[in-house]
Amino acid sequence: MSQSQRIMMLTPVATDNPYLTCLIGGLQRVAPEFVCTTRVGVPLRRWLPVWRQTDVIHMHWPEYIYTRPDGSADIRRGMALLASLAGAKALRRRLVYTVHNIEPHEGHSPLAHHRLQRMLLKLTDAVHVHDGEARRAIAERFGRVARVYVIPHGSYRDYYPNRVTRAEARAQLGLDETTFIYLHLGQIRRYKGTLDLIGAFGALASADTTLIVAGKPVPVAFGAEVQALADQTAGVRLTLGPVADDQLQYFFNAADICVLPYQRVTTSGAGVLSLSFGLPIVAPARGGFIDLVPGRGLLYDPQQNDGLQRSLAVARTLDFTAARAAAFAWADAHRWPVIAAQLANMYRGA
Repeated sequence: MSQSQRIMMLTPVATDNPYLTCLIGGLQRVAPEFVCTTRVGVPLRRWLPVWRQTDVIHMHWPEYIYTRPDGSADIRRGMALLASLAGAKALRRRLVYTVHNIEPHEGHSPLAHHRLQRMLLKLTDAVHVHDGEARRAIAERFGRVARVYVIPHGSYRDYYPNRVTRAEARAQLGLDETTFIYLHLGQIRRYKGTLDLIGAFGALASADTTLIVAGKPVPVAFGAEVQALADQTAGVRLTLGPVADDQLQYFFNAADICVLPYQRVTTSGAGVLSLSFGLPIVAPARGGFIDLVPGRGLLYDPQQNDGLQRSLAVARTLDFTAARAAAFAWADAHRWPVIAAQLANMYRGA
């Protein structure tokens, strides 16, 4: 029997993202020798008693420790984080870092973020990314090539309720059966291209289409901009606020396609969620979308001024039966026990 090892999943803030819940559940099924706990909040001062409680520290979203609300970098907190992790290394604790975001979402203080990310990557024993694009980006931008493990993001096929039919979902949302529905769901943030999407949708000027934008605006003030543009654009329907877990099935099953026109992206949880409901995706050919979308939706060139608008029109000609089947096949192949088995091997080699 393998010797038990303590894995601490380290996250800076509590989150409703089910990623860690699914990851730990998968590990419990396939690698019971790893005893997992989750710690919310990174010790920046009194780190010694915390690091003594574990063998492997697996970091998720550590950049939020040193990222201010406006997106800029707090250098002092960043250096405190690095000092705390250096203390863990002195205690012979192994550091694993899942890189969910290579760059800050909002693009402030890029040089400071870059330097902190470089130092963080240099400290870690193993780096986990979700696709080959992220591995290439980390090598090119930060020079990290050793012990970088490509292990895909797990799907949410078994996590969220998914029992309603398309007809039931549309009836619940008050949508006509013949209308073509574009869906943009998740946190509503500027870098996700929500304003660009509403503008491109409005330029289509098609009476038999609806764009649903659903999610919590971040920051809240950004919701006012989205609302103002939507009010001027026929066919846009807003649900500005958190979408409950049991309500997701209505949005995804009512829609024909999910549109995620992100201006920057490493890994898209919204894209994974869409495929988990069997919904094809329209997205730019950048970051994780490059591996995620082909065969399961439509990629467009983000450098073309009308790329998004044209893709919205072309999306209506997709073979939706094949695309939905491919989306579900991806979700089935990426269930969490499969992903967790690969992560367990990463821990063993870290």
